[in-house]
Amino acid sequence: MKLTISFFLIIFIIFPIYCQTFSPKDFKNTEKSITFEWDISNPTYYTKWEITKTIGSNVTFFMNFTCTNTTTIRSCTYINTGTPPMNDLYGVSAMPCFMNDSVEICQGSLQLSHYPTPIINSSTPSTIPTDGGTLTLKGAFIIFIVDSQKTNFALSSGGVSNYSYPIDPTNVDLKIPSGCNGDSILWPSGSSTAFKYTDPSITSTPSLSADGNTVIVNGINFCTNKTGNKVSAYLGGILQSQQSIVITSSTSFQLDVSSLLYTETQDFYMMLGSKKMNNSNTTLSFSPFLTSINSVPANIGGTIIIKGKRLTSPPGTNPNTYLQFDSTCDITSVNPSYITCDIQPGYIKPTNFFIMVSNVMSLNNLTFNYNILAINNYTQNGSTITLFGDCLGNSLNSPNISIGGTVPITGILTSQYETSLSFELLGNYSVNITLYVRSYDITWVLFDISPTLYVIPGDLISNSGGLTHFKYYFIKPNNIKPTITINNVVFEGTDSSKDLKDDGSYAYDFDTFPPICGSVQLQYAIGDQVYTSSITSQPSTFGNCTFYPGTNLTTCTGTNFGGSFFKNQVHIQLSNDTINPTNLTDTEFSFYTNDNYISGHLLLTSCGVSTDLYYNLDPIYYSNTATGFHNYSVSDAVIINGKFFSSSSIASVSCNGSTFSKCDLIDYETISCPVQLIGPYDLQCALNFLNDTNIPVYVSFLQPIALSSTSLYLNGGQLVIFGDSFYPQIQNIQVGSIQCTNYVFIATDAIACNLQPTTNKDLLNQLLFVNITIAGKSGGGNVFTYIIPWYLEFEFNSVNSMIIITTIIIAIAIASVYIQFAYLFYKKKNNKREKISLLTSKPINQRQQLTRQLTQPLFVIPQQTSSSRSNSISRY
Repeated sequence: MKLTISFFLIIFIIFPIYCQTFSPKDFKNTEKSITFEWDISNPTYYTKWEITKTIGSNVTFFMNFTCTNTTTIRSCTYINTGTPPMNDLYGVSAMPCFMNDSVEICQGSLQLSHYPTPIINSSTPSTIPTDGGTLTLKGAFIIFIVDSQKTNFALSSGGVSNYSYPIDPTNVDLKIPSGCNGDSILWPSGSSTAFKYTDPSITSTPSLSADGNTVIVNGINFCTNKTGNKVSAYLGGILQSQQSIVITSSTSFQLDVSSLLYTETQDFYMMLGSKKMNNSNTTLSFSPFLTSINSVPANIGGTIIIKGKRLTSPPGTNPNTYLQFDSTCDITSVNPSYITCDIQPGYIKPTNFFIMVSNVMSLNNLTFNYNILAINNYTQNGSTITLFGDCLGNSLNSPNISIGGTVPITGILTSQYETSLSFELLGNYSVNITLYVRSYDITWVLFDISPTLYVIPGDLISNSGGLTHFKYYFIKPNNIKPTITINNVVFEGTDSSKDLKDDGSYAYDFDTFPPICGSVQLQYAIGDQVYTSSITSQPSTFGNCTFYPGTNLTTCTGTNFGGSFFKNQVHIQLSNDTINPTNLTDTEFSFYTNDNYISGHLLLTSCGVSTDLYYNLDPIYYSNTATGFHNYSVSDAVIINGKFFSSSSIASVSCNGSTFSKCDLIDYETISCPVQLIGPYDLQCALNFLNDTNIPVYVSFLQPIALSSTSLYLNGGQLVIFGDSFYPQIQNIQVGSIQCTNYVFIATDAIACNLQPTTNKDLLNQLLFVNITIAGKSGGGNVFTYIIPWYLEFEFNSVNSMIIITTIIIAIAIASVYIQFAYLFYKKKNNKREKISLLTSKPINQRQQLTRQLTQPLFVIPQQTSSSRSNSISRY
């Protein structure tokens, strides 16, 4: 409770005392006076300031204010009378004394804003070097209250300017830090005094560095602060970027021109703002510069790559780059940064060379040697390390490599031109290792490599997932907890399963590794090591496919079909048809075998990888009988029905020693083989396939067909029958129940016989069936009628006429009754019209008379004329 009361006392009593602020209407000072103007109604105004001279002493002096009043303003002024003198008017603190409701109070600290403003009469030098220097200020009130913690003034740029004891407020030396352009001193009162740094100048003509990559400019007062630099450089009339300017000191200006591509001359000058700097204008000549050259084997020669800068002239000029060389090297390519040339085998001796570009010689030369081993870089692909360089050895001059100079490496593979070699890095090297490499018995070359984590599956990746082993190479000693991340899902390995393998890897078990379909990106991790690669599931393999006729299903066995895990990513095709399997597992699938399928490649694409099997689907035949053949007809064909037919398998049809080789596949269910066979006897033929399979086919000829015949009287006679499928082997001809004898074969469409007489008149006007038996086959047709004699024709005609007349009489009688009924109905309806005029009734009587005439029956009996009689007779 007491602490709380103390806190509030500080807040409400002590804090206002020390934070007392004053608000005069105006404030100004001269070299020897300070004047405040207050509103006359303001009861608070300064009476004096108590200045403490030094810390820890009681040496003080007072600066007394004399006030005069007007009707509105109270003006209070301090005038220095020489005590203390102006060069000693300062202290370490200032306490204001002021009137407050007619009571003088002395407390707190003087506001910084009421410190007298420094009056600067002179400052030397006029400018400050960019490296900094001393600025001497002369005047009054330059220093008033000295901060006990620091002896400096802040600068607007963020720096500080220092001063030191003894202090003379009328003559102060400020240490100005390095800078450029201009800056300002910030006084405690809030005012400021500006000063200027000296502008840069060039003291000598700009020149190029030894390699020609840098323009060097010497001078003074260069601004080392890039943001304040106002100097710009122009090369070839083009403004150079500020990023290419390097100012190493206030006396050295450098321009990076390493991006200049060609050997040429360029004008150079510098600007300070908008003004060209003196001594900056010059012409620079950029020459070729060589940086490196490789070596090649002395026994085979090879391609030399000369690297450097500005190795060609600008586009549009005559390209004339030459090698100054003690040997022959045929230039194959030139560009600004390198030259390639082919050098022949030679002697092992150093050779110096230069290059010339547009008659400008390179700034330096290089020394070429054969058989100098050099390693430029390396790659790691799994556990295989490949070094790239020059003169790395060959099969005849095998290189020597050891790890740390003690562990030899074997199984080194070299390239034809000795520019690379590779080897397997065995062992769990998890930190940087140094390779000792030597070829041509020259000094060992040391090269450091840093093997990184590498992981491979220890098992075949299946589509079904489950326990899978992975081998981790180059693991750091303290790294544990192997993981594999697939599609943001993390699978953890078992540390306890860690097993060191002969190749230096460690194998870990992943019990719940997921099924994999196709190629999948994986991120392996163990501790702080990470490795990313992809794995691919094993391709599908076929065992065999079997067709089951009872179910019409084909079942195929094998491995890695995808199963239910990846059913949507499994596609099966046969005979250009996409198959939808009835069941699918990782080792088996079945599908309905459509009739149009044929032997061919069964293609299964699982997880993006395709596998095929030649599926031999044997044809199935529904019928082995071919019917309806004609004798040696060109339009007859053996038609075979079934399924799984293929045109590539059919060869021919054989019948009675004759072979017909042209068979056509109508569709996958029909085969047509055109044949010309001699009847009438049925034949046993064979359908021959290219796989030496013979299918028996029973060929049946058509039975005889009767289409028409001649007509005879009841007394019989020679009968000619017209039809089809007639052969000489006639066994029987019968017309109705009447036998025909003495058979005669006329042609395949005509035969004749002697029809026996009959007295059965009932056969007249009947269409009789002609039954023909040839070579055991019977057939025929209702084609024969007897001729009616003339003396029987009237009998048949009279009977027919009476039937017709009777029918007509009945029809007329019915019509008469109907007309009479209609007339009576009409007459009754018109009884109300009796008063109609005579002109109107007369037509009605006429119509009634006409109606009576029409209703009378009219019988017409046809008479047989003599002409019709004579036509009937003439038929006999």
